[in-house]
Amino acid sequence: MATIPRRAPTQEVPISSAQARLWFLEQLRPGTNAWNVPIAVRLRGPLAVEPLRQALELLVERHRTLRTVFPAPGGRPAPVVLDTPPFELPVEEGREEDVQPFLDGEIGRPFDLEHDLMLRGRLLRVGSDEHVLALVAHHIACDGWSKAVLLDELGQAYAALRDGRAPTLPKLPVDYADYALWQRARLSGETLERLTSYWKARLAGAPPALELPIDHPRPPRQAFEGAVVWLSVPAELTRALLDLGRGERATSFMTLLAAFKALLFRWTGQEDVLVGSPAAMRTRRELAGLVGLFANTLVYRTSLAGRPSFRELVGRVRRTALGVYEHQDLPFEQIVQVVAPPRDLSRSPLVQVNMRVEGREPQLHLPGVESERLEVDPHIARFDLAIELGEQEDGGYAGYLEYDTALYEPATAQRIADDFVAVLEAVVAAPDEPLERKGVRHFRA
Repeated sequence: MATIPRRAPTQEVPISSAQARLWFLEQLRPGTNAWNVPIAVRLRGPLAVEPLRQALELLVERHRTLRTVFPAPGGRPAPVVLDTPPFELPVEEGREEDVQPFLDGEIGRPFDLEHDLMLRGRLLRVGSDEHVLALVAHHIACDGWSKAVLLDELGQAYAALRDGRAPTLPKLPVDYADYALWQRARLSGETLERLTSYWKARLAGAPPALELPIDHPRPPRQAFEGAVVWLSVPAELTRALLDLGRGERATSFMTLLAAFKALLFRWTGQEDVLVGSPAAMRTRRELAGLVGLFANTLVYRTSLAGRPSFRELVGRVRRTALGVYEHQDLPFEQIVQVVAPPRDLSRSPLVQVNMRVEGREPQLHLPGVESERLEVDPHIARFDLAIELGEQEDGGYAGYLEYDTALYEPATAQRIADDFVAVLEAVVAAPDEPLERKGVRHFRA
């Protein structure tokens, strides 16, 4: 497999397809925090603040996406990579009751894409040897995989700097601009034709929207304002569910996606269900250690016609997923262009619900300091509903249901989350019964 070529220094900095879409969405709602990517960590122990600040500065120097800004002369984004400025890490004094307002304020503060670094940090000191670290990146420069890279490299750099040593992180073989140019060149000719033909055929005749019952009239334009309710799947139930999926040669993601689709079928009565889910898109070895926006939203369309059992639905979802994986390289924004759904600013195009299933949450390891990732509610909703689940140490899953607060009341969201777990219990108990016979209540009942 040929390596991704390095960009000539004289070439202009390109913008990737995903970055261009995010930039466009920012123009629709200037000043939004909908694309903030937060990390919150409680740190207990003797923290060396200056080495931590220096380590963050090193990461901004190392990953050019974090110091790329997007001025728009003539109304079109033209990325510019800044020289590395000093990284600011303000330290505030507070008490335990200040933690949540501190996090809400930092996570809710929007970025200025024309001037700001795409990563910022702030510390709240809540005791002599206890701090809360808030890191926020903009999604135009960072995805879920990138968070793990940042935390790993931050720990390594901090350890060296605290001990007076120069950090020795491995040299990056390419940078994000190299990837963006390579992606643009690759998505042409026969490759582009093959991908666009697949998605055009795959999504032909798809319903324009998943008509979920809602509590309030849909506003004419998405506000991206949301909240979360937390949910957990016990380890014993998880094992039973995944064993069922493995019997159908399905991954944990496929099995959980099938359960989510079963619940959506119950709520809507629609037999043609589209769900979005992000893919890391780090299929090239050179990209594994980069911070940037590589993730792509994939569209999983599954028919629930014919009163399938859950076991049969898992098989249908598996077949769908395998086809999607073979054609995942076409960016979501280009899938939207190919399918050309009716323009509707009140909801996200093609998919109104999303599901993400992750492994164990990456941790920050600082020598001499105990670290604990904090659950945060960013108060945003990019979809009507979205479920995010992460693997837990005991083998279960935990996560949250994110919901659009313009559409749903908190009590309804909680009922949806509860019903998802109820679906898992029902299909494990009777995987061969038609789905419509499951005893899961419609959430408006």
